[in-house]
Parts: sequence; C-alpha cells; structure tokens
Amino acid sequence: MPTVGPAVLINGASQGWTFHDGQTVTVAVGPNKVLTPHLRLLILECSDPGGMKSSLPSHAAEHCDVDTVQANTVIPQANGSFTATGYIVFQLPSKALNEGPTWVPVCNKTHPCVLYVGDDYNDFTKPKVFSNPFTIAGSSS
Repeated sequence: MPTVGPAVLINGASQGWTFHDGQTVTVAVGPNKVLTPHLRLLILECSDPGGMKSSLPSHAAEHCDVDTVQANTVIPQANGSFTATGYIVFQLPSKALNEGPTWVPVCNKTHPCVLYVGDDYNDFTKPKVFSNPFTIAGSSS
C-alpha cells in the first residue's frame, strides 16, 4: 500500500489541478516524518487511473515515467520539508522526451497523474509521498 503522508503542494496550476504540457511548477512538502532529512529525493510523474488513492502506483516500472526525473537536486531539511522550483510537467507520452505514442504511462486531460516524491523509485518500500491527482492539457502556447 502506498505511503500516505504529508501534502505535496504543486504551485502553478492554471485551472485547479490541471496543468499544461511543458509547464514549470514548484513542488513543496511541509514538515513531516516520512521523508528522510538531508537525503536526495527524486520527483517523477506517475499514472493514477481514476485519480483515486486506491489506484496510486505500487511500483515505477509500469506506472511511472523515469524520463520525467529532472536534474534539480531536492534535499529535505531536518524537518523533512522542501521546496523544489523549476519542475516541468509533461503530457505523457511526450514527444519532448522522445517517447512514442504507445509509451506508458499515459498522463493527459483524461488520464490523471500524480507526482511521486521519494528516496528511490526502484524500491517503493522506501520513504515516498504522492501529490493529489492532476491532469495535463495540451501546451499553453
């Protein structure tokens, strides 16, 4: 069962919890006892079919897009909190990430996604939290 922990806030939503393909957002988590202080975290997009807590990803291989891990270094403070600026969300599969039309997972205006924030996306037993579900519309340009 995925960890239910502190709220993952995503600043930059243009319309509720809908983002645009290629939109830059800020990801933040307040003080918590889930994330390991001073240990590098990774953020990536994962599918969340139906946008339900019961359908949160259980492992990255089938549900998450490792191409969405970005070079930004995220290190939680001693109380577990952090703010990461400059994270880019993508409609998936993404041509910008050189992904073909049958690539999985799918994240778009009808298939909800979540952001995974955790120590090791290859081991879902490690500390992690997920954002609320969101959708991604086409590009804003």
